[in-house]
Amino acid sequence: EMHSTIVEVQRDIVINCSGYGALHALGYSQDFACTGCEDDFDKSVILIENWKLPALNHWKNLATDFLSYAENSRAVRSVADSLIKHKELGPEYTQILVRIAIGLDTKDFLEEWKLRHQLLDQSYWLA
Repeated sequence: EMHSTIVEVQRDIVINCSGYGALHALGYSQDFACTGCEDDFDKSVILIENWKLPALNHWKNLATDFLSYAENSRAVRSVADSLIKHKELGPEYTQILVRIAIGLDTKDFLEEWKLRHQLLDQSYWLA
């Protein structure tokens, strides 16, 4: 994926760290919160190095701080519940969960998105 601006890079790094941040904001240990995040962290480190940005811990802390705000609690709970259930969330799926939690998208939008992405492992979507 090509990034044309530093804002896009920073956004994607924070999104990559949001699963970790949601679990950590809810009080789970750092070790538990990191479970399943290796791919996202690896992608973030590449972006961090290419764009000469602060180290990964900076972004993990930023995601945790952001997701600790009371007004973000619905988004945090939604991301954390899905992460615990599915063990792994793609950045696009995470972004949709947050958008639903804050009222920018609907659950119908999520269902349509899932249907468009049927190439993914079907077991990922089983409730």
